[in-house]
Amino acid sequence: MRPDIEYPPGHIYSVSQIKNFLLCNRLWFFDKILGFRSETTAQQAFGHDGHTYFERVLKGQKPLKTKHKARFAEAAKNMQRLEVRPADVERVLLVPAGKSFDGQDRYVVMVIDYIDHTPYGIFRGRLDPGGYDLEVGDHKTMRDLRWALSENELASDVQLLTYAWGVGNQKDPKPRAVRVTHHAVQREGAIKSKMTSAVVQWSDVERNWSKVLEVLDRMDKARLIRSAGRVKKNLFGCNKFGGCPQAERCKVAQRDLRQFTLPETDKTVAIKTKKAKTPKTAINRPTTKGKPVKANKANAKLRGKAKDEDEDEDEDEDEDEEEEEEEEEEEEEEEEEEEEEEE
Repeated sequence: MRPDIEYPPGHIYSVSQIKNFLLCNRLWFFDKILGFRSETTAQQAFGHDGHTYFERVLKGQKPLKTKHKARFAEAAKNMQRLEVRPADVERVLLVPAGKSFDGQDRYVVMVIDYIDHTPYGIFRGRLDPGGYDLEVGDHKTMRDLRWALSENELASDVQLLTYAWGVGNQKDPKPRAVRVTHHAVQREGAIKSKMTSAVVQWSDVERNWSKVLEVLDRMDKARLIRSAGRVKKNLFGCNKFGGCPQAERCKVAQRDLRQFTLPETDKTVAIKTKKAKTPKTAINRPTTKGKPVKANKANAKLRGKAKDEDEDEDEDEDEDEEEEEEEEEEEEEEEEEEEEEEE
């Protein structure tokens, strides 16, 4: 991390988050903001083992012990042109340098924090860059190699182009072109793997990065939404990759916006001021010469501020007061009539 940059707390992004957000904003919100992580599937476990196996091979370490060893070992043969041997020399950005079996220089980065100077937070990812100018590779596992990205699809892949920017932007001069590669491994049926590569101009890499910053801005705004039901959803993403892991929660959130909400960050907002309860003595009437006196305005306001549970009693007492006032007026009128008759 760069010491001259102040990072927002808790804002750590990855390309997988961006891909999730683009697939469905609400899926990303459930996963990263509300913390409802989906259970690890057998496919994900296979992919994790594959990444670990190939990374150890690239580092010159002993391969991972796994029940899929035979499948991964065969795939590793296709990866020999990327394989490096340990070296004592470290070059740009402390990236380990080594010689591949074909004699070309290779630069391998396993875990990086290069893209750490965005206005939105830190990027984290795993890279295998190398090659004549700059090469970025990634391992992919899938049920059938028919689902592997084509050369044209690879040339616009947000993951590889973002990683390419992360490394290439540190170089001076900037790379003229970047080679992006997928190392795809089939997890079912016959033991198969394939390498697919595409060459991308540096201007396309920078254009992709501009789009990534736009997505990060949208993600930053989505963080401020309190309810999952108010986050934009993408119906086309519901059945992608075997179905959405947050489908049931999504339905509940859509029906009731009060469900799956974030707590208020400022607790003072949720505090309600209690109204003072009017004491019973406040509505008693002082008397003069044995006759009741009308309630003043202050008492009337106090009665208005009393809680709902006292309103019925207040209304009954007000009615009694009105009756007393009417009786008083009638008595005064009778007294005046009697005085006139006596005169």
